[in-house]
Amino acid sequence: MVISWKNLFLLYLCNWLTAVRSRNPFFFPCENDTLSTILDCQKRGLTNVPTIKSVSVLSINLEGNKIQTVKSNALAGVPNLQNFSIMWNCPPGKLKGPGTRSCKLDIAPDAFVHLKNLSHLFLGGNSLLSIPRLPGGLKVLGLESSNIYRINTPLGTPQLKKLLLFKNCYYRNPCNQTFYINESVWQELRELTNLTLGFNNITAVPKGLPQNLTSLDLRENKISHIDEIAFANLTRLTYLNLEWNCQRCDHAAQPCFPCSNNSAINLHPKAFQNLSKITHLILRGNSLKDLPEGLFQGLQRLTYLDLSDNLLAYSIRNDSFFRDLKKVKLLNLIYNYEPLKTFDGLILSPYFSEMTSLEELLIRHGPSL
Repeated sequence: MVISWKNLFLLYLCNWLTAVRSRNPFFFPCENDTLSTILDCQKRGLTNVPTIKSVSVLSINLEGNKIQTVKSNALAGVPNLQNFSIMWNCPPGKLKGPGTRSCKLDIAPDAFVHLKNLSHLFLGGNSLLSIPRLPGGLKVLGLESSNIYRINTPLGTPQLKKLLLFKNCYYRNPCNQTFYINESVWQELRELTNLTLGFNNITAVPKGLPQNLTSLDLRENKISHIDEIAFANLTRLTYLNLEWNCQRCDHAAQPCFPCSNNSAINLHPKAFQNLSKITHLILRGNSLKDLPEGLFQGLQRLTYLDLSDNLLAYSIRNDSFFRDLKKVKLLNLIYNYEPLKTFDGLILSPYFSEMTSLEELLIRHGPSL
């Protein structure tokens, strides 16, 4: 096969144009993919939302810049935008880097509402005090690491499936008040399946949570009591995280917040009775010394149970809760010793043998040395 000089020249020209395109993006200073649908503008030192006009742009990432304002028309040139992230432009509290000045992202009330195709919106890490108007078709909303402590009115997002609201009120981002969400907010979110509310100074399981939830994260709050009906309507839940609500502080590596009189979280024996689909349950770090009889009854699909960082040394040796864990494949019992109390050897409850599906047992730093 003979290749003419003309064909070689055309091949060289095509390669050169491709290289030039990659070095000179259409939306400088942002980088774009070959179809110009995804723009990466993160960590560019930007102080304003860049002016972009394109019907083909579907995703813009502005994370880690120094933008403090999103004006009404900032995104008017990208009417088909589906994914927008402007996270970590104004970190709150102690989440700021050394020498970083305090600021808050000021978003015009109607900056997003005209984006009819927007499905993913990430606003976390911006010291937001309130939530701007949102497009009704939104599926995922990130408001984590903000200064949002109270939500009194519905969001206007009935199709929302994932809501990230963690780290709005904790020791690195203090608010000095109780986090509150009105029940009417949950009533609108009937399609919500994933909710994260960890690190928010919440003192009780919120009432009226959406019944379609499959994942609920309530870690590192101040929930001291869980009654019989707390999760009664959450029958589709597969993942529940309640870790570090009544913290044991004898080996804490960070600021520690125990419950009153160093008491354990109070679990009603039927607190989980309706969670027949639960597969992952995390009760780590709640100062538990024993478990209510029948707490795990009916959890036929439970495969992952984390009981680490509690005070269950005697329960591990004597109690019968193991017999209700027949489908559990991983059991975490790490750090369950009681201070200044040790045993000559490791003894497991005789009911432990009924865990016939167990594949992995984590028990170091447990009830014996």
